[in-house]
Amino acid sequence: MEAITINDTTPNDLPWKIHYDTNRCTMCGSCVSACTFGAIEAKIERRRMVFSEGDMPDPRSRFSAIPVIRQVHSLKNYCRGCGICEKVCPNDAIKPVRNIDTRHSIVSRCASGDSIKRGGRKNLIGSTRTLDQLRVGRISQMTDPSLDAQRHTFDMLAPFGRILP
Repeated sequence: MEAITINDTTPNDLPWKIHYDTNRCTMCGSCVSACTFGAIEAKIERRRMVFSEGDMPDPRSRFSAIPVIRQVHSLKNYCRGCGICEKVCPNDAIKPVRNIDTRHSIVSRCASGDSIKRGGRKNLIGSTRTLDQLRVGRISQMTDPSLDAQRHTFDMLAPFGRILP
């Protein structure tokens, strides 16, 4: 197990987590090679296994090296949730899952040296305002686009929230 310092990035700081099933994985490496962001890496972990042989409990421990697929904990090579690892895996052993407890915006802002700000429109994480998403140009009254579109359109002359005279 690696030592963790104060300012290290953890999986909860990233917007996506990689869920990996060790029982289904054959270590083919297709997910590692397909990830264009470099968010997945193959590692070997040292794990302890406690076992007991015989009729009487006599616990003994044994260490073994196990190959695993791990998510990179970096602000440069974090998982963007594209799902290419899930598509190329022949055994469905890996998939990205959205992290609802993410602190990515705070951690990336602190890493760049910008201070944490409160209030304003930028702090609406996960929710967008409806009026910011609407784009209105010309609205056709006819459903068939092959008809004369110039005669059957009108312009919106007032912004949203205003009353027309």
